[in-house]
Amino acid sequence: MKHTFSRGFSIVELLVVTAIVVMVTALLLSNHAKFGSVVVLERLAYQVASTVRKAQVYGTSVYRNDIGGFASSYGVFATLSSPSSYLLFTDTVSANGIYDTGESYENIQLMNGYTVRKLCATPPGGSEDCAFTSLNILFKRPEPDALIRTQAGGVLQESAKIILRSPQNDCRAVFITATGQVEVRVATCS
Repeated sequence: MKHTFSRGFSIVELLVVTAIVVMVTALLLSNHAKFGSVVVLERLAYQVASTVRKAQVYGTSVYRNDIGGFASSYGVFATLSSPSSYLLFTDTVSANGIYDTGESYENIQLMNGYTVRKLCATPPGGSEDCAFTSLNILFKRPEPDALIRTQAGGVLQESAKIILRSPQNDCRAVFITATGQVEVRVATCS
């Protein structure tokens, strides 16, 4: 008696395995774009935090610039009227603690589709308000404390948040306190 054994897969087995591979691949590819967007957003938030820290270092140390010499204060300015960029500025034109035309030191552009979503501030003894259209964070020698203002002559704020949004509607916040601490946090976009 001769036994014949056939080796290999049946067409049904091949179709089932192929369907499983296609589903797993589709799942991975759909999550990859979102994961990549979150990573870029996180990097962008740390870039903004680094710019705030740079302003703090420049403002508290002796960093000379062409406009104000060694006595300049440095800060970060963000506005919702230009949501795809923010400024590192030197407070030299009127020395009023906020950004004025002509004080731009460095204009930082955000990547495609990433924007400044909200600007929030907390007044002394008050609660957070996210209805501001501009935010100034200034560092003046010799103190490492942040002077946070939302308008010229306005009250100094206790803390501020710059909320950044990705094209996929994920958000991160750069949180700055009046004591000069800078931190990146997860935030809601609403």
